[in-house]
Amino acid sequence: MRCWENFFPVENFLRETMDADNWNVFCRQSLPDKLTTLLDLIEKAKARQQADRT
Repeated sequence: MRCWENFFPVENFLRETMDADNWNVFCRQSLPDKLTTLLDLIEKAKARQQADRT
């Protein structure tokens, strides 16, 4: 959410559009660290590249 705050008040928008239970579930989610995200993206790219070859 932090990356969007400069463009519009994303937290306010989400609070207004989500019910309290969904908001709480959303807030409790933990984000993967950057290395994990990067490794996942690399694996997906490799899989796509192999699929394109067949």
